Amino acid sequence: MKKGDMVAAARADTGIKGKFNHDQADAYHVARFSARFWELDHGLIKESELTPSERHVFLRTHTYKKGKRAGETVKSGTVYREDDRFFRFSMIKGIQ
Repeated sequence: MKKGDMVAAARADTGIKGKFNHDQADAYHVARFSARFWELDHGLIKESELTPSERHVFLRTHTYKKGKRAGETVKSGTVYREDDRFFRFSMIKGIQ
């Protein structure tokens, strides 16, 4: 997806007809994507409601079929990486 495509998608999604530059489109897509992540994390939406791109980023897993790692499953989606990138930055002791 190129910048023009992102602007067009953001315009179509929001219904905004006037000026809409690529920085605004980037911010819109980041906000929408992160909101969908937290809805999934809190159980407000089901895995079946995710778009293919959301499913790929949030729930990605890979099971090796050949070689010495055959049968090993690697979970690299965002929901499995809390300790790696610590996405619960606001969960400080006493604050929830």
